[in-house]
Amino acid sequence: MALYTVLLVLLALSLFLFGMYFGQYRSCRKASREMLQQKKNTQAEIDNLRQINTAILQNSFSGFAFHELARNPDGKPVDVIYLEANDRFFELWGLPKEILGKGMREVLPFYREDWLSEYDEVIRTGKSVHRRAYIAVIDVYLDICIFRVSDKVFGALFHDITQLVQSEQQLKNAIANINGIFFSMNKNGIFTLAEGLALSKFNPDSREIVGISAFEYFKDRPDILVSLHSCLSWELVETVHLIKGTYLETRYTPVKDNNNNVV
Repeated sequence: MALYTVLLVLLALSLFLFGMYFGQYRSCRKASREMLQQKKNTQAEIDNLRQINTAILQNSFSGFAFHELARNPDGKPVDVIYLEANDRFFELWGLPKEILGKGMREVLPFYREDWLSEYDEVIRTGKSVHRRAYIAVIDVYLDICIFRVSDKVFGALFHDITQLVQSEQQLKNAIANINGIFFSMNKNGIFTLAEGLALSKFNPDSREIVGISAFEYFKDRPDILVSLHSCLSWELVETVHLIKGTYLETRYTPVKDNNNNVV
């Protein structure tokens, strides 16, 4: 009788343990299925984002390309391999899509050795480069942004600013022939432009003020300083200044960006 009771207890314990482990097994399987489904959903989201990004790049007004910086056994950069690019890139540079997988030395007739140093610097430091460049071979001014993607790969954006540069030059030439003074400064009060025939009347070296502080240059003219501060505070100022015996009708106009900040 005692043995029978022990067997019943063992049987009950076995059934209990089996139920417990079976429940855990089912829970683990359920969790595994959920994790697998979550992974599939995540991958689907990644694929969807990749398709969206590809569509954006392909329809961009800017040329875009991924490049790999090839190095020799000593780690010195020796070439740049084209990995991927959008249609605008090929159109902008006048290159065929067959260049993908090939080196810049091979496909770019106007390749420059110093470009390798710039790309190497971007990858090593992680600091992006943003500059303007005139590419004489294709007669285009480009706004270029180069940025690090990995320890071997960098991306580059190329935007055609030829019309903008030409318009700026035309405006500069027109201003230079006006019998007046035209100047601009940034939000910190630093002169960025000084043109006009009347400049030489007041100071033959007035064009040299570009790069210096307007507040320092006009430190002895409190009336002009008030106008400058007002303009940098978003206020349009129209006034008359007397400079070296000549009255100048003056207009200060704040220039704002898309966020309404004075630039």
